[in-house]
Amino acid sequence: MNFKTKKINEVGLVYKNSNFKTSSIEEAKKFISICKTDFISGHNFIDFDLNILKYSSLYKDIVNYKIIDTLPLSLLLFNEKTIHSLPKN
Repeated sequence: MNFKTKKINEVGLVYKNSNFKTSSIEEAKKFISICKTDFISGHNFIDFDLNILKYSSLYKDIVNYKIIDTLPLSLLLFNEKTIHSLPKN
């Protein structure tokens, strides 16, 4: 995301065996609409991603999904680790 313009540069989505990356919010909406799920999951999704998505038209399409944030799960399951960020590639 470009924090000055509040524009999302890319959205990455995974559903079953499908990986999808796009810079188009409309394409992301279409992908989400064909997924048969009640959940959206992401690492630090609630405190980071969801706050960014509030500035986009995608927010109203995902706000009613149940959210699973894997960061708190990581803290509970791997409490001996000091860093819980995802690897960057």
